[in-house]
Amino acid sequence: MKKLLLTMMLILVPVLIFAQPNTEFRSTWVISWDLVNRYLNVDGNKELCRDIMDNHARANMNAVIWQARQSGTAYYKSSYEPWGYYTGGTNPGYDILEYAVEQAHKRNMELHAWFNVFHCSSVVFGAPASKHPEWVCTNKYGEFMTNHRCLSPGIPEVREYLINVAMEIVRKYDIDGLHLDFVRWNEYTEDDMTSALTKEAEIAALDGQITQEQIERLNETGTLRYIYDAMHPYSNGVPEGFSSWDDWRRWTVTEFVKTLQDSIKSVKPWVKLSTAALGKYNWDGWQAYGTVFQDAALWFNEGYVDQLMPMHYHWTNASEFYSMLVGPNGDSDYIRCWGKYIQKGIEDGRLYTVGPGSYQLHAKNVWDNHESIVKKMREIEWVDGLQFFSYSNWVTHNYWGVANELFFPTPTKIKATVGEDTLAPETPVISITKLDSMVYRISIEESSFGEEPSRFIIYRSKDSTLTPESSNIAYIKYTNSGFHYNDYIKEQKGGYYYYGVTTADRYWNESELSNIVRTEELPHESVVPVPPILEYVRKLDSGYEVKWAHSGVNDCRGYRLYARAMDTNWYLLLDENTLDVGTTHAIVNTEIEEVPWFFSIRAVGLGPAGYESEDSDIYGAYISDTDRVLVIDAFDRTTGEWSLGTHPFTMKVCESLSRANISYDCGTDEAFEHKDILSDEYKAIFWLCGDAAGQDEVVGFNSMSYLANYLSKGGQLLISGSEIAYDMDYRGSYQDKKFIHEVLKVNYVSNGENGNGYKVDGTDQGIFSGLSFNFDDGTGGFRILKPDVIDTTNGSVPCFKYSNRNEIAGVQYQGTISNGQEDARIITLGFPFESIYVEEQLDQFVSRVLEYFNITEEIGISAPVERVEDFSLCRNYPNPFNSSTIIQFSLPEAATVKLEIFNVKGQRVYEQSYAFSLSGVKNITWDANDLSSGVYHYRISQLNGNQQLLHHGKMLYMK
Repeated sequence: MKKLLLTMMLILVPVLIFAQPNTEFRSTWVISWDLVNRYLNVDGNKELCRDIMDNHARANMNAVIWQARQSGTAYYKSSYEPWGYYTGGTNPGYDILEYAVEQAHKRNMELHAWFNVFHCSSVVFGAPASKHPEWVCTNKYGEFMTNHRCLSPGIPEVREYLINVAMEIVRKYDIDGLHLDFVRWNEYTEDDMTSALTKEAEIAALDGQITQEQIERLNETGTLRYIYDAMHPYSNGVPEGFSSWDDWRRWTVTEFVKTLQDSIKSVKPWVKLSTAALGKYNWDGWQAYGTVFQDAALWFNEGYVDQLMPMHYHWTNASEFYSMLVGPNGDSDYIRCWGKYIQKGIEDGRLYTVGPGSYQLHAKNVWDNHESIVKKMREIEWVDGLQFFSYSNWVTHNYWGVANELFFPTPTKIKATVGEDTLAPETPVISITKLDSMVYRISIEESSFGEEPSRFIIYRSKDSTLTPESSNIAYIKYTNSGFHYNDYIKEQKGGYYYYGVTTADRYWNESELSNIVRTEELPHESVVPVPPILEYVRKLDSGYEVKWAHSGVNDCRGYRLYARAMDTNWYLLLDENTLDVGTTHAIVNTEIEEVPWFFSIRAVGLGPAGYESEDSDIYGAYISDTDRVLVIDAFDRTTGEWSLGTHPFTMKVCESLSRANISYDCGTDEAFEHKDILSDEYKAIFWLCGDAAGQDEVVGFNSMSYLANYLSKGGQLLISGSEIAYDMDYRGSYQDKKFIHEVLKVNYVSNGENGNGYKVDGTDQGIFSGLSFNFDDGTGGFRILKPDVIDTTNGSVPCFKYSNRNEIAGVQYQGTISNGQEDARIITLGFPFESIYVEEQLDQFVSRVLEYFNITEEIGISAPVERVEDFSLCRNYPNPFNSSTIIQFSLPEAATVKLEIFNVKGQRVYEQSYAFSLSGVKNITWDANDLSSGVYHYRISQLNGNQQLLHHGKMLYMK
C-alpha cells in the first residue's frame, strides 16, 4: 500500500521563550452591537453574554470593558436615559449590565463599564440631545450640530447631568471600573453636517477613528467647527478668567473628570476611573491636547484618573509601539512619545495600559503582529497591560485559544492602585491534600473568608522560594465562600510543588503570603496522557485537512497521526516522528485519491517511556462524483462502555456513506458552532446526537441559528439521538422549544423504557416504508437507555414507530422553514440511527435517506432524469484551461438550456440559461478567472417544462 505524505501546518507556537509576568491587565472592548442582539430572547442574549465572558477567560484575560452607555442611550436599567439602539430601543427583559457584572465575577474577571461621555447623537425620546437641544455644541455662528450631536463640556448643567448618569452606574452596579470614552470636545466640522446619516451610521462612528480627509479639514484655515455652545457663543469672546478659548475648553473637560473622580472615591473608592485618550497626546495634526482639548497626561499625573488607556490605533507593529511610548531607541525625551509627559503618574503607581487597534491589524492583514506587540510592551517597565479594540475582531479570528498559547498562557493579577499604607487584608491559612499521585487539593480555611468577596491568589513554584512578586499564579478566585482548588500536575516529573495564597481586596492590595504547603515527591515515571479531541477531517482538492485540540497539552510532548484507507489496516504516518505539542492542524497529501481515508490522533506522554494516549474519535472524508454530506458528531459519549477511548459510531456512518460512494466530511458540533465548518458547502447534514442529552447541549445556540438559516435555503438535515426532544422540548429554553417545534417539527411525548423494544418499523406514509431496524441493546457494544417517544407538529409526518408500542420514533418533513423560498427536507429520530449495529440494515437506512435527499452518484443531479438520445456533446476545449474554456454541444431543435458548474465540494459556482432559436452546433464560453484552480464539473440541461439532463463532465482549471 502506498503511504501518505504529510505536510504540517503549525497553528500554535509550542515553546514560550519569554518571561511571563504575574501582574498584567488584559481585556478587550466589547461594543454595544456585540453584547446584545434585539432579535434574540432573554435566554439567547444571556448566552451571548456568557460566550463573551468565556472567550475572555479562555485567553486568560482578567477584565472586560463592557459598553454601558452610547450616544446618550443606556444598555442598563437607567432612570435617566432610554434603552439603546441595539436593544431595539426597548427593555430587553433583563438588566444587561447587572448580568454582565455577575458573569464576569463568576469567571474571576473585573468588569469596567464603558461610558461614552459627550458624544450623544441619539435624538430618540428621553435622550439628552432630545430633551435638551440647547446643550448641543454650536459653531461660531451659533448654529447647532445636526449630525453627530455632541453635548458641550462647557455647560455646567451638562457636566452635572453626565456625572449624575455616571454615578448611578457606580452606585447601582458592582463594577470594578468606569471607563470614559469621548471625554473631550468633538472634531466635527460643517462638512459632517451636510449629509444626512442613518442613526446606525452615527452610532457606528466610534471614538478614536478619523479619516485623513477629516484631519486635513481640521487643519485648514477657516474650517467651521462645533466647539462653542449657547452659553458661551463665539461673539461673547473668551470666557472670563481664561487667556484663550483652548485653555477654557481643556479646563471644562478636566473639571468634569476631576469632579467625577471625587464623586466616585467618596462612594466606592475601589472603582477605577479610566479614560480612552486619543493615541497622540500633543503631537501631529490630530491630537488630544490641541485638537479636542483633552489633557489626559494631566489627569494621569494629578490622579484624576486611576488608569490611562490611550487608543493606539495609528501603530501596527512592535517597533512603532515602542517608539510611540518611549521614543526611538528608548529616548524618553523624544517629543512624540507618551513617556516624556506622564512620569509623575508612573511614579505615583497609576496604571498605564496600551490599546492596540486589533481592527487595524485585521484590516492591514498583519494580525499576527499581536504577539510581537505584546512581547515588546513587556520590555517597558511602566506598561501595566493591554486592552484590544475590539472584541468582534478577536471573534473573527477565533483568537482566544491562540492568545492563551502565544502570550497569555497563565493567569495574572492586576497592579494594585493604592499605596503601602493601606490596610492589608487578613492573611489566609491553607492546607494541602493528596488526591492522586499527580493531583493535589489546596484548601482555604474557613476563617479566611469575610462577608464581602475577596480575591484569593494561589501561587505555585517548583522550589520553596515562593513570592507574590514573581511566582507563577495557578488560579485566582473571587468569592466570599469556601472553595478548594484541585491542581492537576502535568508538566513536572519528580521534585515537589510549593503553594502559597494571598487575599487581595478590590484594589488588588494583597495580604501577607499564607503558610506554604508542599506536595509529596512527585513520581518520575511516565504518565499516560489524555486523548486529544479530533475536531474535523475535510477532503481538499488535493489531500485531507485534519484539525484537533487537546486540553492536556502539559502532559504530553506531542502527537502521532494515524490513518487508514477504507478496508485496510491502521498505520502511523511518518513512523520516526512525533508532531510537536504546539501543532493542532495538518494537511495530509495522498497519492491515492479514489478511496475514503480515516484518521485518528494520539497524544505522546512525557517521560522516558513516552506512553501514547488512547485514540481520539475516528473521522473520515471522501470525494466522489456526488453532492457532499457533512457528518456532525454531537455526542461526547460520557456514559456506558464507550465513556473513554475511541467511539466507533461516526466512523460507522462514514463507512456506510463510503459503501454508497457518497462524498462526505466529518467534524464535531463545536467545530460547526465555531464556523470552522460551513453548512452551505453541503447538500445534507447528518447530525449524530447519540444519548448525550442531559450531559451536554444537543444543539448549541449558534448552531440552531446556522441550521435554521441553512434549511431556509433548501438544506437537508438528518438529526438523530435518544432524548433530543426531552432535552430541547421537555426541559429546554424558549429558544430550544422554538427550534424543535418550528424547525425540526417535533413535539416531545415521553422517554422510553427498556429502549422501547430496541426495534423500529417504517410507517406507510414515510420514506422507510417496508423496512425494520434494530438499534443497539448492548449487542453492538453500546446499550441505548432512553430513546424518545415523539409526535408530529407543523406539517411533519411519522416515518418510524417503535415495533412493540405503536408510538412514533421518527418524523420527516418536506417544506419551507421560516421565511425560506425553497423546500427543506428534515428527518428527526428519537433513537440514534448510528447504533443500528447490523451493517446491512444500516446501509439500507442510509440508502433511503440519500434517496429522500436526492443524493446520487452523479454530482448535483437531484431528481430522476430523462436522457435525450439525439443530443451530442463535444468535450470542452481547451482542457485543461487557464482562463476560459468553450463547451460545445449540438441541439436537434430550438431549446433553452441551462449550464451549471460545480466545484469538487459540490457547490454550484455558476448557473446560466441560454435560449437557442435554431438547431445545430452551439458554443458556450465560460470564464473562470474569479475562481481558484482545480477540478470542476459541468452539467447541461434542457428546460422544456421538466428539466432533462443532457450531459455532464469534468474539466481542469489551471491558473
